[in-house]
Amino acid sequence: MKAIRVREFGAPAVLKIENIPDPTPGPGQVVIAVKAAGVNPVDTYIRAGTYARKPPLPYTPGSDAGGVIESVAADVTRFKPGDRVYISGTLTGSYAEKALSEASRVHPLPERTSFTQAAGIYVPYATAYQSLIHIAKGTAGDTVLVHGASGGVGSASVQIARSRGMTVIGTAGSERGRTLVREQGAHHVLDHHAADFVDQLEIVGVPVEAHQHGRTVARDVEADGVARRRAGRRRIAREETRRSLARGERAGEHAGDEREGEAKGHEGTPISRKGRESNGSSNDTPAGRFSQ
Repeated sequence: MKAIRVREFGAPAVLKIENIPDPTPGPGQVVIAVKAAGVNPVDTYIRAGTYARKPPLPYTPGSDAGGVIESVAADVTRFKPGDRVYISGTLTGSYAEKALSEASRVHPLPERTSFTQAAGIYVPYATAYQSLIHIAKGTAGDTVLVHGASGGVGSASVQIARSRGMTVIGTAGSERGRTLVREQGAHHVLDHHAADFVDQLEIVGVPVEAHQHGRTVARDVEADGVARRRAGRRRIAREETRRSLARGERAGEHAGDEREGEAKGHEGTPISRKGRESNGSSNDTPAGRFSQ
């Protein structure tokens, strides 16, 4: 079969089409004839060698795909050859004519969903759902601010939030992008490059000052996970500070006021104040598509 292979990390020129052996399924595995493969930003980071996880070389990129089951292991009963599916991960990469996957990472594809659409399900929609539902705890009646709503994760976030009964504010940097955001169902569409962007947020009902300090139901779903992780680290830091203060105060009982004052002075350092003001950032990078 033909596959795109990477033999060294670098620019897009390292992507080469090669002929390699067809994969065969082992226990619990299936082989998919790939009809369309998703091209996500993370694929480019891995190819460039800048991502935290680097696969052993050579490798075939890609984790998203839509296609048809070609063969299954004897112990796989959920699928049979000819079934339409999409995958949420692959053992051999999806930039190829065929891909080997664990059966647990393969999902039925409805007839109304095209293979090209299937190639854009896993990374964008799983990311959006994790951020919006699992982390931000979005529910009906909430107001959700989605920066970069014209990208892959952004479009998915708008669709999921709208389907859950939330009021959706989506942003994009171009007229074409804003048109797309409207088509996905956003109630309000803003230009995040506009000089009066903050004023526009207030006009549509987002209390910006409160939002900046985390006291509003408006949630930036792409930044929320980062903000929560930072909040967790700050809680740990505060606990460590309290323990340090307690140790210092106990020592001060025996060593005098100087040690006690030094420990108490640590509590109000600029680092603590700066940490409380930290905010996450969003990504307006669209997910591309590669199809046969």
